[in-house]
Amino acid sequence: MSKDMSKNGKKRGELQPVLLILVLVLAAVLVILSLDGKTGQKLINRVRNAGPREVATDCFYFSLGKNAAFADMSGGLACASSSGLQVFDMTGAQSISELFMMESPAIASANGHGVAYDIGGKELRLFDASRVILRLTTEYPIISAEISPDGRMAVCTGDSGYKGRVTVYSETGDELFRWYSGEGYVLSAALPSSGNELAVLTVTERGSRLVRLHTDDEEYLVSTELPGELLIDAAFTKKNAIAAIGETAYYVIKENEEPVKTDFGGRYLKAYALGEEFSAAVLLDYRSGFAGQLTVYNDKGAEETSCEVRDLVSLSSAGRYAAVLTNDSLTVYDSTLYRVGSYRVSGFSDVIMRTDGTVAAAAENYAENFAGNGD
Repeated sequence: MSKDMSKNGKKRGELQPVLLILVLVLAAVLVILSLDGKTGQKLINRVRNAGPREVATDCFYFSLGKNAAFADMSGGLACASSSGLQVFDMTGAQSISELFMMESPAIASANGHGVAYDIGGKELRLFDASRVILRLTTEYPIISAEISPDGRMAVCTGDSGYKGRVTVYSETGDELFRWYSGEGYVLSAALPSSGNELAVLTVTERGSRLVRLHTDDEEYLVSTELPGELLIDAAFTKKNAIAAIGETAYYVIKENEEPVKTDFGGRYLKAYALGEEFSAAVLLDYRSGFAGQLTVYNDKGAEETSCEVRDLVSLSSAGRYAAVLTNDSLTVYDSTLYRVGSYRVSGFSDVIMRTDGTVAAAAENYAENFAGNGD
């Protein structure tokens, strides 16, 4: 993430500048909280069912605190809750048990690395499938954290002298880069699969601002202003553009080009997943409704395809697949929304898609594994 206050957008008003920013920030938080809890996860590619995919264990059993969040960990499962971090390998055996307190736990993972952190708190753990790599207590409250496929971590925090800070760490936990935002309040940061770029989403009194820079020399590559717009998350695409999502529209932002905006057409954002190949969003017909559609967007920013969805509980994506959990079903799609597999389920609160097409659904004390192509 960049260093000029670039994180999931926030709103304003016509008050004093500071109050305007506070109103913006609160508005963005409310938008994020209205989603299904999956703020910004990677999505799909475009390969249909490649044959049976086995799972090494049927279930993971755990004992968690409150507000649990889940992520894939090399075919196993990583769990962050109010009592700390637990990681299980693909056989169901526990490989990490790290006790620490979090009020608002969050977790992100990519390619065998993960980060568990306390939103609004100061505790963070960088880990892989077998060990905790870095135990960090930040100086200022944590806003968000993200992991790149090559294991680097970007951590967004507050800062007393600026409008936020983004710190980039290596896969071994060494600090590589630090950027301070003077113009916009930091919401989130994104890292590409490899390379030395960083993108930071911030909010100013004018609207959302996306900053891209090099992490080795702080050179600004581009700064994109979106006046009056509220963006809440952003991620790199495979073609080195930025996919971003807001309360009312999806964007693709390329260097030296005007942002491409696809409006939601009056529908309400319920959940989303931003991916390298394409992105997806669940849009409801009514703000408090249950019926809507799962929409896929291509790397040019256009709506590619969609299908109906009702009673959404959770949306997750990884590699070439997306998983949709509802009150009574679990469905795995590819990037064309071809149905790869479907299960009748109940009692689950979260879904975790894996790049190999397998999927896990989590409940309070256990998570169940499913091969991606079941019926």
